[in-house]
Amino acid sequence: MDRSRKIALSIIVPLCLLLAVTAIALFPYFYNNSIMRSMSRYLNGEMTRLSDVGGGDVIVVEQKDACGKLSGNGNGMQFFSAVMLHAASDVRLDILDQALDALQLEFEDANAVELDGDTLDLSYLEHADITFDHFGEDDMGKYIVVYIFDSRSGSDLDVRAH
Repeated sequence: MDRSRKIALSIIVPLCLLLAVTAIALFPYFYNNSIMRSMSRYLNGEMTRLSDVGGGDVIVVEQKDACGKLSGNGNGMQFFSAVMLHAASDVRLDILDQALDALQLEFEDANAVELDGDTLDLSYLEHADITFDHFGEDDMGKYIVVYIFDSRSGSDLDVRAH
């Protein structure tokens, strides 16, 4: 083997190893973000359908999500997605209950809470803050947050899970 080929191999092999290690380290991050985006799209789609069925009484205002070790101690990846809805004062809550029943079949927990301030305060968010930017823009009606939580999927190799 000639000298230039040895130099090329001594550069290419470590570079390939470095790229492989970097890809392995970053894969869980991108994989977990993909799961979080998928949950968020699903929730947003369900709430948009709820708005259509409700005849415009419920409007999707804003969506927030988070992933990582959101509550408790130890290790484990957790995913949280929330949609803030603006509801007319005479909104039919039976439509919301049907949507929640469907969400509870898909995720570990799904629920709705009436929002008092711009920050969501739930036991699932011990280590994360969810603050809505559009809270209080309309004084007529009320704000309802529908959220989903799941810790059954995802990669625990993500640094955010610790």
